[in-house]
Amino acid sequence: MKKRILALLLSLMLVFCMTGCESILNPGEEEEDAAAAESLEPERPPEYPVRAFDMTVESRPQRIVSLSPSVTDKLFEMGFQERVLGISDFCDNEDGERRTRCGSVQMPDLDAIESVSPQIVLTDSQLSQGTLDSLESLGIKVGLVEKVQTMSQLKQVYITLAQVLDGMTTGERVGRSYYEQTIERKLSGLSDKAQEPGRHAVFVKELDYTVATGDTLEGELLGVIGLINVAADFTDWTVPEEEANSEETREKFRAIDFIYMDRNDMTIKDMEQSAYWRGLTAVLQDHYLYIDRTLFDRQSFKMLDELDRMQQYANGEIESSKSVDYPDTPAPEPTPSPPPAQQPAAPPEPTPQPEPEPDPEPEPEPEPDEPPQIDDGDDFDDYDDFYDDFIPPPNNPINEWDD
Repeated sequence: MKKRILALLLSLMLVFCMTGCESILNPGEEEEDAAAAESLEPERPPEYPVRAFDMTVESRPQRIVSLSPSVTDKLFEMGFQERVLGISDFCDNEDGERRTRCGSVQMPDLDAIESVSPQIVLTDSQLSQGTLDSLESLGIKVGLVEKVQTMSQLKQVYITLAQVLDGMTTGERVGRSYYEQTIERKLSGLSDKAQEPGRHAVFVKELDYTVATGDTLEGELLGVIGLINVAADFTDWTVPEEEANSEETREKFRAIDFIYMDRNDMTIKDMEQSAYWRGLTAVLQDHYLYIDRTLFDRQSFKMLDELDRMQQYANGEIESSKSVDYPDTPAPEPTPSPPPAQQPAAPPEPTPQPEPEPDPEPEPEPEPDEPPQIDDGDDFDDYDDFYDDFIPPPNNPINEWDD
């Protein structure tokens, strides 16, 4: 029995020795196996170059100029503000004063742009050819971040913009994370608060039938807050005049419950003077709200704050803008409270006054002289006797009268 156990132990020792010798004789075999395992992992794509917005970015940009508020908003929202050295004259971000003002798309300040030495300039509208040539001569790339018509397109804009700044892989993660955790979450909250389905609304840009149609971002957002867009069947912000005056379209517009418009574009008084709008129930009953339409032009998170306000009005949480056009009579100034009542002092004893003497009795007025009484004629036989006694004869001086 002991011999069998000893033989087994010797066999095991022989196996271990042979394995160790093989490892010593072939030291690079393990490294080859590790390299082979790594080769099976997918290769990570390079972060750059990034081709987007009509330009190719070769490396991570550190110096950026934004000539459009819509682009500046998105960059700041995603946390890239430290790399934005220049902004437009119309950007109103909180720490914008720290940046160089570089004009606008229509009138860019090339000297200001050159002073910050940007690698790229971003804008949401096409620059003039002369401006493009000047920037190209300075070695500055220009990216056109065009506006979109749907929320899904807007999501891709956020992702692509982040890729330009942080690379294909990292930027995709940054842009997607921001949009889903911030914008989509806000939209979901607004959708959950929608009340009373079936209410109709219109987003008016101009009185000549220029309204948010079914193919616009603003038209889609009306649906997010639970409203039916009466212009959903039309396109490109336009209701053709012949269609607008058809009975079918008129019937849709008569059903409008809420009107949204920018006071800088028009007022309710303009609608009251319009032959088309003034007869609508929403106009007659002042069911309208003034909004900042430029926030929707920016297509950033700021427009969702304004959309939230629009929903608050539709849900009856805030009043209409009637008070802006027809302010009520200001309330009178509050009357100050009277001082606390004090116990009045006892009045002084009145000083006795002598009784007034009675007025003397008035003297009787003298009786007026009675006019001479004319005898009733008893002492005269006739009128001739009276005439002879009292009337002097003709040509007889009065001093010759007999007594």
